[in-house]
Formats: sequence, structure tokens, C-alpha cells
Amino acid sequence: MKKKRIFIPIILLLSFVTVRGQQPRPMPSNTEKNGADKNTADKPKLQPKDTTQAVYVWRINETTGERIPAIRDSIRYNFQQTTIPDGHSVAMGHLGNVGSPSFSKIFFENEYERTFYFWNLLDPYYKNPGKQLFYNTKIPYSNLYYQTGGSQYTKEERLKGEITSNFGKNLNLGFNIDYIYSRGSYQYLSNKSLTYNLFASYIKDQYEMHAWGGNYSFLNSENGGMSNDLFITNPDSEDLPSTTYTSSDLPVRMSLTWNRVRGRQLLFTNRYHIGYYNKEKKHINDKDTIVNTFVPVASFIFTSQYTHQYRRFNSYDSTFVDTTTNIVRTLDTLYTEKYYDRPVNDLTTLTEWKNTFGLSMREGFRDWVKFGLTAYIQQTSRRFSLPDSTLNKFNKYFQNSVAVGGVLSKTSGKFLRYDLDAELSIAGHDFGQFKANAKLQTFISLAGKEASLTATGYIKNLKANFLESNVQSKYFWWNKNMGDIRRVFAGGEINLPQTGTKFSLGIENVQNYQYFNANKIIDQYNGSVQVVSGRFDQKLSVGVVHWDNQLVYQTTTNQSVIPVPQFSAYSNFYILTKYAKVLTIQAGMDAHFHTTYYSPGYEPALMAFYNQQDMKIGGFPMSTLYVNAHLKKTRFFVMYYNVLKNVGNYGYFSLPHYPVNPMIFKWGLSWDFNN
Repeated sequence: MKKKRIFIPIILLLSFVTVRGQQPRPMPSNTEKNGADKNTADKPKLQPKDTTQAVYVWRINETTGERIPAIRDSIRYNFQQTTIPDGHSVAMGHLGNVGSPSFSKIFFENEYERTFYFWNLLDPYYKNPGKQLFYNTKIPYSNLYYQTGGSQYTKEERLKGEITSNFGKNLNLGFNIDYIYSRGSYQYLSNKSLTYNLFASYIKDQYEMHAWGGNYSFLNSENGGMSNDLFITNPDSEDLPSTTYTSSDLPVRMSLTWNRVRGRQLLFTNRYHIGYYNKEKKHINDKDTIVNTFVPVASFIFTSQYTHQYRRFNSYDSTFVDTTTNIVRTLDTLYTEKYYDRPVNDLTTLTEWKNTFGLSMREGFRDWVKFGLTAYIQQTSRRFSLPDSTLNKFNKYFQNSVAVGGVLSKTSGKFLRYDLDAELSIAGHDFGQFKANAKLQTFISLAGKEASLTATGYIKNLKANFLESNVQSKYFWWNKNMGDIRRVFAGGEINLPQTGTKFSLGIENVQNYQYFNANKIIDQYNGSVQVVSGRFDQKLSVGVVHWDNQLVYQTTTNQSVIPVPQFSAYSNFYILTKYAKVLTIQAGMDAHFHTTYYSPGYEPALMAFYNQQDMKIGGFPMSTLYVNAHLKKTRFFVMYYNVLKNVGNYGYFSLPHYPVNPMIFKWGLSWDFNN
């Protein structure tokens, strides 16, 4: 609470200072030139015009430093969905409260290639340089966001703030912070995290620089799930005590046990352009003016990235249990193996340094140059640290690798755009690892609106994840040599904005898939598994009445290796209207649903999801009743989460033994300062 009270006045003060700061001269960015905000196919008819056109944003490619046009978060509807774990996908698996480990139950949406795999579980809350928006602001910009819900003892709170401003024509500096304090509806299942980042960009005709520094800390209290699911599925059962329980009183498997994940990351990119100035006639201030425009021909690239991350699993539970053979700690009774006798205190660390040198030929410096071409070489050093059984020292493992790569892209024109990239490791630990990605896109005009056709695909030969293949802890211990993982994917998407329709289809073949099996031990399936997924999005409206639907069908040739729900859906029925031409109101009810299947379980000691065959999850709608409002630069929502919790068999589980929060009232506010 003290931290939260400190952060609020700090962010408000900094926001005031930023708004009062200097107003730099306008500087067009790649985002403005490429018209990244022109596609409004996914916005309702009442979506108001963006009043923050003085703010241009982009992301960067972490390897090459290339600027990628982006759209700033300024949605006026469905705001409430961004504040709950279920809102990150059509179907999500999570422990219950905001900030908890989670994954998408849509197979193609999950990240599988992070070296420090623990971040896969925290992806919705983990900030890396590739997710950061960089800004060019005609006027200083800042945003304050706050959400809360629940009672005094189960409250979930999240506070976010971002401040950015230009200092002169070329330099932009910014800072953002994200603080989560979620007590949780069930005992010993609280989350607390603090993430803050500093970012900067310096853009001139012949030189571009981006810098990003982040620090993050996640503390997740672990309860191991419900010790008896009947408290949720059948609270009136005669097998339960007659005592009346609240959600925070329900018995759980663990207490005073935590997973801590922390880290820091630095990224520095440089691109030096060589080219020439071209005289162009432009219409400025109602008159024609001759201006010199710099045309880049080629770019020299240097990027450097440093990462230090660690994960600790420990427990302060000092209670003991008298078994038939011995007196042991309560936590130890949950596991069959013990590799040391002290209280659990497992620490895993990763330190990584990447340096990339490259050369790029720029697209369009002559009319006949219809594509851009980039080549680079990258050197990577890693150091892993795992505890030995004495806990007095750590076993250290070192990896060094060299890779070469290239990018062929065409980002302008409507007939065909493409982005092809490939990377091959030519020396070191990752020798033979190969990744190739392709994306092709074309546009056609239908009923006066622009429709798009997109094809994507990749071929990958990946080294097995080191930290999954080598586990040294109190309850699990193995050091395995796993084979390379081979993945081939092909897919396509059709987007028809004139009818509010989007359809996509994808198929992937995975060989040597790496996963945690039912015994919670890393395993590898030597054969091939095929996953097919089709998605259909349809927006319907009559006047102020709207009905949006997202339907996903998935099938896999081996559910015990890659389990997926066959059918998942998100449906949102709402009224969208405007009062006095300034206040937009959205009121409705939505629901996430998927068919029953053997959803992966969660193991706190590994901080990993594992495949299980004991309990099916699904067949229950996770519903919210909500009202969103937008007034000028302010967004506001109120909602009731899990309003259908008493429907059917009370099966509101997201994962085995982990129910979602019971019905809870939440509200939130997002406020822009940019004038």
C-alpha cells in the first residue's frame, strides 16, 4: 500500500511537468509516412476520430533496429477486457487473479522460443524492448491508468503510467511504470509486480538511435491449487464440512511459498545512413515550396543487448507432518523426491549478451528499387547458473554462438508487400539452428473499402530449451540431452472490413516437441504432431446494437502431447451510442467459452505448465457485465466479472484445481495528458 501511495503522486507530478514542458517542432516519422492508422476496419462505426494525431509511435526490431509502424493504445470500446486475464485471448489458462502465470489455449498464440522460459508464463505482463512504443510528439504526452476491484481483503489493483516528450526536433525521452498488487480471492495466491522502463530515441536524416532500459520484479504467492475441488463444483456436498466458507477461507495445498522472477535488460541500437538529398516541391502554408529531402541508400547497423534474469522458488512454511516413517515439512509431502533436506530455496539465473553488426540497402531510393535488403552477423554469449545439491555453490554453464541472417522486405504498394527473414547459427552451441519466416500481403478494393489477403509461414530447426532440459532443484533433478525441435507452419488470413469479417486458417507440423509430461518431467515426443486451427471473426450491427464474435476451431493429432480445446469462442453483445456528441457509452455482456479438454496443469516448483490426464477443464462461460465510457481523453469502465458463476456445475476453473475469481466488481480509469 505504501508503494502505491508513493507512485500515484509521483506520476501525477511528472505528468504535470511533462504537459508544461516545451513543445518541439513537428517531425514526421515512418509511422506518419506509411499511414499506419488508416486501417480502421476493426473499429465500430461510432469510433471517434483520434484527437492525438500529434503523437506518432513505432516499435523496433530488436536485432536490426528497424522502425516498425505501430498504433498507440487508444481504444474507446471493450476497454474492460484489457483489465482481466481472460481478455488476452479468446481462451486463456491462468491461476485466477491479475498478474498470475498464464498461457493462451490457442496453440499458435504462445511464445515458445524464450531462453529464460519462465517469462512465457508472464507474457501479458512482461515488457521487453520489442513491445515498447517509441514516440515522436508534437506536444508532450503522458497517460495514467488505474484499475481496482474486490473487497478490502481480496482487492486487485493495477497502476500504470507513461510519460514522454520531445526535447528539440530529434530527441525523445520517456518513462513508464506498471505496478500490480493483487491480494487474490483465494488464500496464499497473491501477486505483486513492479516493472519500469526508460526509453529514448534520436532520429536524424543520417543517424537513428534507440535506447531502452528495463527493470522488472514479479512475486507470485503459490497455493498449489484447491485441496478439494468440491468447494467449487459442489459446495453443498455432504462430503464437505457444514461450516460456511468464503473464497478466501477455502483449503489449499501450499502456504507461505513463493516464486520470484526478476531481471533487468538494456538495448542500444544504432543505424547510420548514407544517401543523398533530393529537391522536392511541397505545398506548405498554401504555397509551393522547394525542400531538400534526404533519401537513404544504405545503412550500417550496430545493436547491443544485455539481459540478466533470475527465478527463485522458496518457502517459509515451517510446519511439519508426522508420517508413518518420519517427521517432514508439510511442503515435502507433496513431492516424491527430495534432493536436499533444507527448506526449499531454488535459484536459477541467466546472463546474456548479444551484439549484432549489419548492412542494409534501403527500399525505394530509386524508382526501380522495389525492396529493402538487410544482412547481419550476431554473436551471443550466455551464462546459466543452477544450484547443486549442497546449496553451497552453483553449477555454471556457458554458451557462445555466432549466427548470420538476412531480411528481404517490401513495405510499400498495394499489389504486393512481403517480409522474408532467415537466420542460421554457424558456430558455437546453437550450431545448425535455423529460422526462416515469411509474410506476404496484398490489398483489393471491395465495396469502396480496402480488403487484405495475407499469407504467413515459417520453417524452424530449434535447439532444445536449456533450462527445461536441465533442472536442478529440491524436488526435480535432471540433465538431459534433447534433440532439435523442427517446426513448419503455413497459414493465411482474409480481412473484409466492409462486412466486418475476418477468417484465418493455419496448420503446423512439430517434430521432437518438448513438453512437461504427466509426471512433471521434461519429455520429448520423437514423432510428429500436426495442429490445425481455423478462426472466424464476425462483427454485426443494427443501429446502436452490436454483436461481435470470435470463433476458433483447433485439432491436434496427439492430445496427450499438444492438448488444445476443440472449440473456443468469445461473444460480446452490447449497445454503443453517443451522448451530446462527446460522451461515448458502451454497455453490454460478453463471455469466453471453450469445450472441455485435459487442460495443462500448473506446477509451482517448476513454474511450468505440464500435460495431465486427470481433470477436464471447460464447458463454462467466463462472463462479464460491463459499461465503458469515453469522454475526450478519458476512458472509464465498471464491470462485474464471472456473473454466471452459479450456472451449471459451478465449474469455473481455468486450470485443474485453480478456479477463477468468484463474482467481483471492478472499475478502471485511463487518462491522457497531451495538450
